[in-house]
Amino acid sequence: MPEPGMDLGDVPAWFALIISIWTAYAQKKANSRAEELRVAAESKAEGLRLAAEAKASSDREKDQRRQRVEQIHRDIEELTALAIDYWMKPGSETGTSGVVINTKIKDISSRFSRYSAVLWPRASSDFLSFKQAVTGGEFQSHRRESSAPRSATIIAISTASGSLKHKLGQELDKLDIP
Repeated sequence: MPEPGMDLGDVPAWFALIISIWTAYAQKKANSRAEELRVAAESKAEGLRLAAEAKASSDREKDQRRQRVEQIHRDIEELTALAIDYWMKPGSETGTSGVVINTKIKDISSRFSRYSAVLWPRASSDFLSFKQAVTGGEFQSHRRESSAPRSATIIAISTASGSLKHKLGQELDKLDIP
């Protein structure tokens, strides 16, 4: 019967067991640290991705605002040209010009209302002043006489148009400031 106790041949086995336990512990600790680093890197990458998405979304939104303001600016210029041409002809020669002007005014007016959150506070009332300059007086009257280039009506239309275009330009400038 073998004697109880440790034999000299068992010492290497015990050393191997101790080294194996220590290696497993060190490996577990290294794996845990590597997992922490991986999670931190993923978290940082996710944060950077979200920041990039937010910036891209903000840039898209800014670009859409710019396009809307630029389109309104172009439409105001076109409406001004139509209105001046309309008022410089006698009422009998204007034909459907008045209807075209009214249609364009309704379109632009609805956009001023729809985009009021991105325009200056009194944008709708400023457009109303322009509309009144364009459609005031004897608008769509066949008995109306043609207006001279320096008449009060033409000057009022030009002034109201210039004011609107200036304010739209300021809105565009705000979009350029980071």
